[in-house]
Amino acid sequence: MKVNLRIKGIYFLVFLLSFNLFFPTFNNIFDENGGTGVLIINFVMFSFLFLHSIYSYFYKRLYFTQTELIAFFISLSFLVNILVTGINNHELIFSDVYELFRPVYYLFCFLYGFNLIRLNTMSVGDFVKYMSFGIFFTALFSLLCIVFINSFGLSVISLYAKYSLIPNLRFTGTFQNPYDFAFISALPLSYFLTRFILSGSKVCLIYISIILITMAFGQSKSGFITLLSVIILNLILYKFYESNSQKSKAVNLRLALFPIAFFTSCIFLYIIFADQFQYLINGLISMSSGGDRSSKIRLDQFFLLLNMINEDMFKFLVGFGSFKSSGLMFESQYSLYLFRYGVYGVFLLFCFILLPLVIFFFSKKITGLQKLIVLLFVFSAIPSGFGNNVLDQSRIPFLYFSFLGVIFSVVMQKNRHKEKM
Repeated sequence: MKVNLRIKGIYFLVFLLSFNLFFPTFNNIFDENGGTGVLIINFVMFSFLFLHSIYSYFYKRLYFTQTELIAFFISLSFLVNILVTGINNHELIFSDVYELFRPVYYLFCFLYGFNLIRLNTMSVGDFVKYMSFGIFFTALFSLLCIVFINSFGLSVISLYAKYSLIPNLRFTGTFQNPYDFAFISALPLSYFLTRFILSGSKVCLIYISIILITMAFGQSKSGFITLLSVIILNLILYKFYESNSQKSKAVNLRLALFPIAFFTSCIFLYIIFADQFQYLINGLISMSSGGDRSSKIRLDQFFLLLNMINEDMFKFLVGFGSFKSSGLMFESQYSLYLFRYGVYGVFLLFCFILLPLVIFFFSKKITGLQKLIVLLFVFSAIPSGFGNNVLDQSRIPFLYFSFLGVIFSVVMQKNRHKEKM
């Protein structure tokens, strides 16, 4: 019976991942930004996640734990904040009303991951593996579209990418923005890099190469910094998380040689494809000299926001709401949340990123290299947030919040065996 439940749980996860990652957003068909496709994805995903919760709580008779109740009240307060600020704004449009869906969807994503562990459907290791391969296949998909751009690639990728990204081949995976892929690919990158160092698998090296090449085509500076940080931290911290049984001279050799091989490959790619990646290269050079235009725009947006909230204490506390009719654009996750939700937005980011990072770090329920992978993925949300509001982008909420649900379920359950790679 348990084996059958486990198999069904795996099939269901694979279905959700496949639909969430590969269903087209129909960019350049219904609308340029793929809003219609995103609505379809979110509605279908929410429907299946809602049914899974009905199954978990009514058929399997799971009780609500303290962690789930806390998640429910955070979601409820999130919803109330959006309602209050929405009523306060007199120029509502449909996309403002759509924001009410956000806290509810995030909650059901979290509950799905949380109950996967409670139902003994799969382990953390299984979940990370399926997530990593799912994200990897989006990288392989877009790379194939680039290679065959003059045959089927252009027609296919037009269903997923904004038109402005296509001429320069800046599309990455099936995600709307290069920033989004760079953030979410931190999970498979850390997973495959850890597996390579541990086992020396050459296949894992191929996976890593495909992910990094896809990221390079996106030419995102914050994405480049995020993935470079993940690689460096993985190599530095690896020895602190490996078990005694995993120590060997071969592991030490791979740890020493990988950074040399990585930077040699970067230099080689720069020599061969310098023209192709000129936007990324020039951006990194400008950033190092303090003259990067994108960074300056985000700083200007932040200072504009500070001036706006200083004029109104109510706005400072609860924010301006979605208020999309204002035409104001805040690209950074931090500026956007402070604008929309005020001080409460700081609380939300604390609950979504910093609190899980601290709890997972001190938890003894997840150990070894698996803990390293979990910490690096959650950490990657911090630098990624400077470039874009990555947590709110299409396809990402299911991946990120179900991941948090899985890890919290392991960490908060009593009398549970330790999870390790």
